[in-house]
Amino acid sequence: LRFGAPELFALVLLGLTLICSFGQKYIVKGLIAGVFGLIIMTIGLDPLDGTPRFTFGSVELQAGISFLPALIGLFAIPQIISGIISGVKVIPSYHGKVAGVLPKIKNLRKLVKSMSLGALIGTGIGSVPGAGGPIAVFLSYDYAARLSKNQSEFGKGTPEGVAAPESANNGVAGGALIPMLTLGIPGDPITAILLGALMIQGLTPGPLLFENNGQFVYSIFWAFLVANILTLILTFATIKLWVRIHQVPSRILLPIITILCIIGSYSLRNTFFDTGVMLLFGVIGYLMNKFRFPVVPLLLAIILGPALEEHLRMSLIISQGDYSIFFTHPISLTFLLLAFFSFTLPLVAPLLSKKKAQNN
Repeated sequence: LRFGAPELFALVLLGLTLICSFGQKYIVKGLIAGVFGLIIMTIGLDPLDGTPRFTFGSVELQAGISFLPALIGLFAIPQIISGIISGVKVIPSYHGKVAGVLPKIKNLRKLVKSMSLGALIGTGIGSVPGAGGPIAVFLSYDYAARLSKNQSEFGKGTPEGVAAPESANNGVAGGALIPMLTLGIPGDPITAILLGALMIQGLTPGPLLFENNGQFVYSIFWAFLVANILTLILTFATIKLWVRIHQVPSRILLPIITILCIIGSYSLRNTFFDTGVMLLFGVIGYLMNKFRFPVVPLLLAIILGPALEEHLRMSLIISQGDYSIFFTHPISLTFLLLAFFSFTLPLVAPLLSKKKAQNN
């Protein structure tokens, strides 16, 4: 058993098919959004032969559509546009006081389910090369909302809606170490930097790393534990400061958020082209929200699309165009079967439920 291009293609495909789980009432719209994202990710130079695709002679488009401007545009700008058009407060102000910093035990017990779900999803998604934190956050929030008894409270600041994605975001860091330490494949940009640092020190990630440098591996685990403890202390020390942000009126906060969005998109490559991309995706995100198209599948396709194409084409080069390479490798076949079921179950489940109801 080995983990090569066919296995990575099947793994990324499995991640993409998870878009079916986002909003079961809008499965078809989710698929349309996902296909739209795959089309967008083809913009730029061909990853293998460098042929321009859908660039229309633009030098800026040769680098493709960057993830960060698209992310900001899809999630931040629509809220700003909604606030401007409707003239209502899209960010509710908080005028109370912080009674305490430490959470109560009874409140923590209510969040055990959400935190456990988020941690498991974060660790699992983090172990997928190239997936990263945003996907884990979106997935954990969606599943937490659908499994919660108080679904109507999601989107209004319920603690469950905060605990699940934050646990997933923390779980990604540890999960990303799994492919990096065992296979030498970085799970995200941070572990890619760590991989380079290890190789500079003469350490090659893989099974032999645990056998020859076991103490060093355990030191990484201890470092993560200490980092989480320090983060917890820092959060408790500054929580009252962050709560005060909600006391700022929306008429002041919205322009500040807009400026930060522009700065964030511009600072990526120091070009206003990315700012324009952010604004364009902001309009797209607003229209998608208005017509009830889920935004997450579009974003997931933009993130995972390049990796999907790269591993697909590399696999076909290795097999000289023989598609059976994906079915003759056990790991690849397993991921493909999981992808098939994750794609079909959301479509079949409503039909089975309807048939069962008719029989009863």
